[in-house]
Formats: sequence, C-alpha cells, structure tokens
Amino acid sequence: QAEIDAMVELLRAELGLEDGELVQLAVLFEQESWGKVAFTPAAVNALVWDDTIVVAEPFGPEIDGSDGLRDELRERLSGVGSGLGFAGDGLEVRFADAWWYHLRGGQVHCATNQHGPPTWRWWEPNP
Repeated sequence: QAEIDAMVELLRAELGLEDGELVQLAVLFEQESWGKVAFTPAAVNALVWDDTIVVAEPFGPEIDGSDGLRDELRERLSGVGSGLGFAGDGLEVRFADAWWYHLRGGQVHCATNQHGPPTWRWWEPNP
C-alpha cells in the first residue's frame, strides 16, 4: 500500500489532480521473483466511449452469490456521486472476459479497437 500511496502522490503532484478526480479500485497482486504482478485483471486498462466503460471481469471470490470486486467497480464507476460521464451521473459499466489476455500480460484494451472506427475510407487506395 505504501508503494501505491507514493505513486498516487506522484500523479497528484505531476498532473495537478484533486482527490475527487481519482477513483481508486481494488486489484490483487502476487509476488513474482522479478516483482509484483496483478493477480486479478486490472480495471484501469479499460475501454471507454461516451458514457460506457468496459472493464475486465475481475473474477473475484463469490460470497453469497456476489463478486465483491465486481460490485465495487460498478458502485464506484456508475454512481451519480462518482462525477464520471458527460453529465457527471456515472458510467454504464460493462464487464468483458479478458482472462486470456490477462494471463499474457494484457487487458481489455488489448482485445478491442479502442480508437473507434476509422475516419478514412480504408477500402479505397490512398491518394
């Protein structure tokens, strides 16, 4: 947690972020011989368009039929109090199974066209 706190403070200082502009989300880490690696897929590597966000399914432990990590993501990102989205009313949260990419060091953005549709007529020869 001390390492995360230090990184958050660096981001605040370098980018001039206020507390209300940061959304902290839970991620479980495990220690490898060379450093720490995310055990759960990271929601920060998401796909956002308009008022919708697609985050990796966290595959957290189910307790009483509910995934606490999934519930926490939805609550923090979709609530009116989050200030997120065009009107500040929160985002529509969708989950994607990105486990295959997660195991190979990637996340949701690795499996999607995050830049949207092309703005040129790609089927025609370049001038």
